[in-house]
Amino acid sequence: MVRNQEGGVLTKKVIAAVMVMSLVMTAAFIMMPSEDVDGAQFDIIGGKTIFYPGERLEAGSEDGIFLIRDGGIYRYTARVLDSSGSVRSGVVSPTSGTFTQTATGLTITAPNAPGDYTLEVVFFTGSSSTSESFTKTYPIKVVEPIKLSVELRNNTKVNITGLTIKFVVDGKEYDATEENTNITIPANGTKTVTFDWVVDSPADGRHTFHLTTEFQGVAQAEITGIGQEIEFFIGQESNTLVTVLMVVITLVLVIILIWVIRKPVKNFGKPKGRR
Repeated sequence: MVRNQEGGVLTKKVIAAVMVMSLVMTAAFIMMPSEDVDGAQFDIIGGKTIFYPGERLEAGSEDGIFLIRDGGIYRYTARVLDSSGSVRSGVVSPTSGTFTQTATGLTITAPNAPGDYTLEVVFFTGSSSTSESFTKTYPIKVVEPIKLSVELRNNTKVNITGLTIKFVVDGKEYDATEENTNITIPANGTKTVTFDWVVDSPADGRHTFHLTTEFQGVAQAEITGIGQEIEFFIGQESNTLVTVLMVVITLVLVIILIWVIRKPVKNFGKPKGRR
């Protein structure tokens, strides 16, 4: 059973996340262009722009969306607009606030309808609604995920517990989802694992994926389905059926041709008019 020991995987991930955020914040203040607000600086930064319908990105997540500013900015308002310019409620939270620190995280709940959206944040230099204000935007795109699934089979006589798997799609490894963490597969039983591949405008044609794990409970060879490359197609179906049909049609034509060639020719003699 996995424990959160000092120096363990979870601890290392937390440390890495803190380091990443520190670097992002530092880089943002160094690279961010100056605004004409008595030298004030402000912006929207984030590590995620593509969501699946209804996906929730918590404030403070490692790839979350943050508002950053210096002392020249006092408060903000936030809203999300769809492609027609209409305001979509319930997408961003909070919708307004007063800065008490240099960075404030926003919680995003993606709309259920796929499409292009815009997070719009107005930064104010004072507490009054008439204070000087400046607007920044951040793109949000919602796409339907491509669902991938694999049936895992436990070939041993004991239950497999604590199995965590990751999907590798077109060579890119994705973090394990909550559903694919600490999986249990009964002895001589099966478990279907799924993954929502969220990608913007994937190329048409053939794609591949496979599963990987660092599980040490049993040899991976005892779990059918891990490491096996699986192909899928976008925008077209597999050519297997077409190939089979072409082979069948070719065989039928060859048989007909052989029958025509070997068919005996009957001589009915000369026509009556020529006798």
